[in-house]
Amino acid sequence: MTQFNDVQSFRTQFSASRSNRYGIDFNQLPPGIQSLNPGAFRIFAKATSVPGSIVNFIPVGHQGRIIKFGGERQFGEWVIQVYDANSGSINIRKVFEDWINKANDRLTNTHQFDIGTGINWTVNWDDITHNNTSAPGTGPTGQPMGSNSNSYTKKLKLYNCWPSDISPIDLSYDQADAFSEFTVTMNYDYHLYL
Repeated sequence: MTQFNDVQSFRTQFSASRSNRYGIDFNQLPPGIQSLNPGAFRIFAKATSVPGSIVNFIPVGHQGRIIKFGGERQFGEWVIQVYDANSGSINIRKVFEDWINKANDRLTNTHQFDIGTGINWTVNWDDITHNNTSAPGTGPTGQPMGSNSNSYTKKLKLYNCWPSDISPIDLSYDQADAFSEFTVTMNYDYHLYL
């Protein structure tokens, strides 16, 4: 374990991430949502998190003691707090509503089981020592994307994403100086650090 004898030695070796420097990138959306080109869609995220995972354990008794072995790994949900804004002429809320409708159609009660297949989103966040002054940039085809992923030093890719919960939007005459927002809970199969 590293020991620091004084404040100066700690200061010169400390490096951490700023929680307010982040972006979300995505490679595609499911087909048939507003005939949407995903490169033209941008999410205005107010807040998100880097999701966690857990490995459950399998207890095995041996001579009066419990020995713990690794069990199945589970990946948590990913939550995005989104401003109820428009991305150009595209209503962001409607995109998520159309997407979740594919999981279970509101009228026909039918399912599409591949709504997350191949849909991989990335959470990018920055190192405090990295100068991130660039605006949201373009994807590999030159179209706008959720963030300029090349300007971030830490990346977590979530594979086979799809929304499972869209929160209500609270409206009130008493609320002043605030934009409306909602929360989207995304499920995914697994994540990898890039």
